[in-house]
Amino acid sequence: MKRKPTRRNILLTFDSNYSSSRRVASGALRRIAEIPDWDVTMLNFRNRGFQRSVRLLSERQPFDGVISDSDIPLSDGLSKSLRNAISVNAVAPSQGWTHFGCMVDNAAIAEAAASSLMRLKPRHFAYVGARAHEMEDSHSRARERRFRQFLAKKGLAVSSLFVDDDRFSPDLAALLRPVGIFAYNDITAAKVLSELHTLGVQVPEQAAVIGVDNDPDICENTRPPLSSVDPDFETAGRMAVEVLSAALSGRRRIPILKFGVSGVVERRSTQSGKTGSRMVSEAREILRRRYGERLSLELIAGELNISPRLLSLRFREITGGTVHAELEEIRLAAARRMLKSRTLPVKAVASDCGFPSLENFYRRYRRRYGTTPRSS
Repeated sequence: MKRKPTRRNILLTFDSNYSSSRRVASGALRRIAEIPDWDVTMLNFRNRGFQRSVRLLSERQPFDGVISDSDIPLSDGLSKSLRNAISVNAVAPSQGWTHFGCMVDNAAIAEAAASSLMRLKPRHFAYVGARAHEMEDSHSRARERRFRQFLAKKGLAVSSLFVDDDRFSPDLAALLRPVGIFAYNDITAAKVLSELHTLGVQVPEQAAVIGVDNDPDICENTRPPLSSVDPDFETAGRMAVEVLSAALSGRRRIPILKFGVSGVVERRSTQSGKTGSRMVSEAREILRRRYGERLSLELIAGELNISPRLLSLRFREITGGTVHAELEEIRLAAARRMLKSRTLPVKAVASDCGFPSLENFYRRYRRRYGTTPRSS
């Protein structure tokens, strides 16, 4: 007689204030939907009564596992009972319950920012860090270190500033220009842009600025709109589910996995004249954020309220390529990142990255990378 699979009660928490958290949750939910014996409860950390809700739900039926993209504060009794908690981007285990996790690849973020700024050919570079708490300080230092190393290989030096330092404003004003500024995250970069505006510094002509997280609520409302490195938060959510699944199956030696970068979303804070088309920037944003969906030139043009022909002409004029070619490159790069993490079967990777069939995925992957997905 076939044994009935054990049902698992899973808690998924998110912070509605941040698009990164919503995207992690989205990626996790998409993967959980493929696991028939998991029952998931999703709670917003910002809701009033969050702690009480967790306590009441756990008393009714104990949670087998938790996925969170932050160190959620839980009562001592409850936190000790959660043997399998997956934390996304936590620097160190918190409250004794975080045993497993996945972490953003800070080196990949720093290299993407450096490469983007270098295309503008500024004479000087600066990193603006933040250190409000342990997690922020750890990530910030890792990004600064890799940013310095990457540019040092090109013979370029980097000035360091801290947004929460008393000397931030005078130090920012003293930077030699034109300067390429990499900020720890979008919140930090928004403060940089605000201060540059107060100082009368022109962006991007005198100071180009790039942040991290690609939070549209921030990036689209700065002056000028902020360019940002876009971490692959959806993959982080999927990775967290795979790590939790391994933990629930009894594995105890589980490495912390790293998720990479979807790309850099160019907005006016780093756009030269050649890349200054808002239309093309918005089209590329759709490609990077929704590559797993069934996208077409007509669909994208419709969302931008322009004709497919105009979008095609402007896209080729500015990027030198086609919308279809860029979409395929984004999909293949995302698939390669997923395959390297060894968390999903090839068929699931092909589906998540928007390929119509496994055969199509194999053919295009081999043509691009010269090897099969299983060999990557």
